[in-house]
Amino acid sequence: MMKKAQTWSMDVLFAVGIFVAGILVLYYLIGTGAESGIPREVVEDGKKIPEILSTSQNESIGFLLGGKVNQDKLENFAAMDYNETKKILGVSSDYCIYFEDDEGNVVNVSGSVIGVGSGKGTVGGVICGSGDIG
Repeated sequence: MMKKAQTWSMDVLFAVGIFVAGILVLYYLIGTGAESGIPREVVEDGKKIPEILSTSQNESIGFLLGGKVNQDKLENFAAMDYNETKKILGVSSDYCIYFEDDEGNVVNVSGSVIGVGSGKGTVGGVICGSGDIG
């Protein structure tokens, strides 16, 4: 009789383990789909921009090379018309490009200007592309 009881309890433990694993997989699948609530197009545009701005990808507007920023090219890019940059980047979403130092502090792009891109967004309470408080 002892062996039957032990076998039954092992079966129950195995079944509970499978059930818990199934719940975790379901939770993961549901959670990752709605995790951020960000539309797919915005996510794709967000992945595309750094690739395009890498000078190895696009010499004309690229200002990133090996994790370093070419300040002159960045200032040239920042001076361009925003809608024109969206066309060149091939994105339809609004964007704001900003930089942080190693400690997570936002770094000015030029003078008191924080970020390059749409003025609809803010970075640290400052309107993107300006030094104005948002």
